[in-house]
Amino acid sequence: MTVETILPALISGAFAIIISMLSSHLKYKSEIKKVHEQIALSLLESKENAERIAKQMGIGFIYWEGCGGVIKEKIFIPPAGRIHLGRGENNDLWLRDDITVSREHAAIRVTEGTPYLENLAATNGTILNGINIDQPAQLNHLDRISIGEQTVVFHKLH
Repeated sequence: MTVETILPALISGAFAIIISMLSSHLKYKSEIKKVHEQIALSLLESKENAERIAKQMGIGFIYWEGCGGVIKEKIFIPPAGRIHLGRGENNDLWLRDDITVSREHAAIRVTEGTPYLENLAATNGTILNGINIDQPAQLNHLDRISIGEQTVVFHKLH
């Protein structure tokens, strides 16, 4: 046997081993992904479960009130960080189709477990319970936030 005959066989064998290992690894990753998806689905299989989990992890929620008091969207507030509200698509609460709402209109910031409403230099201002705010204002249960012609209501959970 010469190097010319052995080398192709070795390369072919090594290639087969590598393909087999990659295939096993990808199958393993696929199985892990399926398990994660099943866990997520079991946790969120009902709206009540999803809300229960969010309540345990958050300090409150806001909902966007449409015509006649119909809730258009509901967003849970995390225990830290910010929630952005505005007309731009990148906001957490996207108040679309209202030209009186700025693209980046307002934010709810949570500091040490306390939520604050901030106006982000919006042209038409941010109104909390009928008062135009120019500096961060603490939010309380059932506070009404007016952004343009839209109304958002804050609910404290704890």
